[in-house]
Amino acid sequence: MIPRGRRPGRWPLLLLWALFVFHPAQAAGFTYQVEIDAPPPFRKLLENNLQIVTWRGSRRMDLTILRSVFRKTPERILTLMETEGYYSPTIDTSLSVRSGQWVARLRVVPNAPSRVATLRLTLAGALTADPKAYAQALSTLRGQWRVKPGNVFRTRDWENAKRRALLTLWRRYPGAKLAFSRATVDPQTRRVALEAAFDSGPLFTFGRVTIAGLHRYSPALVENYDPIKPGEPYSQAKLLEFQRGLQDSGYFLTAYVTAVTHPASPRQVPIRVQVVENPSRKLTFGVGYDTDLGALLEGGYEDHNLLGRAWDWKNVLKLQTKAQSVTTQLLLPAPLNAYHYGASVNFTRSNLEGLVNTAFQAAGQRTRTTPQRVSTQSLQYLVDHNEIAGVPSTTDHALMPDQLWTFRHVNNLLYPQRGYMATFEIGAGAKALASDQNFVRSHGKAIVFAPLDADAKDILILRGEYGVVAARSRAGIPLALLFRAGGDSSIRGYAYQSIGVHEAGAIVGGRYLLDGSVEIDHWFTPVWGGAVFYDVGNAADSVRDLRPFFSGYGVGARWRSPVGPINVDLAYGQATHAVRLHFAVGFTF
Repeated sequence: MIPRGRRPGRWPLLLLWALFVFHPAQAAGFTYQVEIDAPPPFRKLLENNLQIVTWRGSRRMDLTILRSVFRKTPERILTLMETEGYYSPTIDTSLSVRSGQWVARLRVVPNAPSRVATLRLTLAGALTADPKAYAQALSTLRGQWRVKPGNVFRTRDWENAKRRALLTLWRRYPGAKLAFSRATVDPQTRRVALEAAFDSGPLFTFGRVTIAGLHRYSPALVENYDPIKPGEPYSQAKLLEFQRGLQDSGYFLTAYVTAVTHPASPRQVPIRVQVVENPSRKLTFGVGYDTDLGALLEGGYEDHNLLGRAWDWKNVLKLQTKAQSVTTQLLLPAPLNAYHYGASVNFTRSNLEGLVNTAFQAAGQRTRTTPQRVSTQSLQYLVDHNEIAGVPSTTDHALMPDQLWTFRHVNNLLYPQRGYMATFEIGAGAKALASDQNFVRSHGKAIVFAPLDADAKDILILRGEYGVVAARSRAGIPLALLFRAGGDSSIRGYAYQSIGVHEAGAIVGGRYLLDGSVEIDHWFTPVWGGAVFYDVGNAADSVRDLRPFFSGYGVGARWRSPVGPINVDLAYGQATHAVRLHFAVGFTF
């Protein structure tokens, strides 16, 4: 066993390095072998970090350098083992000639690891002036601290714990620092005593906002997204909320929000906003394909500064194999956490499952967005014209006030691994108010993401959806308010909207919908994964007719591409005894 002693200084190592780099090769083709006898995790650690291994094969290596490196190897092994919490390993080394070749043999027995026995965390600074804030901060640090009594003491875990604690304090106290830390290791008892003291620094408060980069827009537009009041305590979350609001507004190509913090001047720290405006007018074109509606040709025109008032005017034309649409929308800017008002007009024509539907929709709405939810109230006027071969065409009208809530709580909006999303919608129409039928409509869906392991390589995805239109019949109710199922984001294994009410050889919408799915995604690499899934559900004109359910199941491929998730699924429809390919780009909910 190698006892712990005084470590060599830097000069011998520097001289050894110089000798290794500049020493002329004395024996061309000098080779040697290294045999490491250690448990697998430690063998990998030694192979990746010991010079006697990593320098092997160098053209400058010779016997003199090999012997010099070999003498330093036990000490290097001990240092590496200590980083993993093993302060008393048994180390045996030998260097000999075997069958005409030099062989360095290293045997390492880890023995028992050193474990954390005690942990002492303390806080100082302005934070201590508020007993409630002090107690909460100390509780948070202790709760997040991952090197706890009983754990094996590893150097990297110790350093990461201190770094994580500082990141937590910086959210409210940007002047926080690590005042003192010490890890006392007793190799004989294999006990480690940890101490860490943090200083929060002074209490910072926000001052006024200065804005740079505006040309077309007034400062009032930026101030609409400002959640900060001068004089309130510093909060990193508030700065990020301010920045996120500007970035999501569509008015700016980039937006950065920072606070100028200096411990000598903690009061009324200035907030700096730097923006780069998006072009006011923009033309977009795109082509694509999906297995629901076929080939896509899309064009758009957008003006972020209509009439010089920062009104956002969007126009989109979509031409697909089975559906065509044109939409125009006008949105007005609004203060943060207040309602955005807007209006939209949409014209759509589709030919799906024997039903040719021509629809017009006009709506006025107001939307309020917070970090937890989106709330939209709207008044919609819908006109539907339906054609089925051999049946007289019909035209339906509805005027419907509507309320929609969207809830999002996921770790990543683009590539969610844990959390949930949900929507709930309710609306109504009446014959007395420009509708052809009295009805109440409710629709909701939810999706839950649950990692099955610590690394989120396996993710369970549960999805459910329902729809109800309470009315005497579906006659007079526009198709957009009824329900059909089947397709990429519904029941896979069936054509898009091929599940519904049968009428004269066509599939039309029903008043009831119930479907759901269970899926497990396994990620083989950070960007490539596979999936297995089971979907089930139905759409019908009565609760009784929802049975039997249609089911589909299959396998899929997943790719976290630079432009968003791409899903390719091969599904078998139990009712049709057919296999369908489903292809979807992006995650929509």
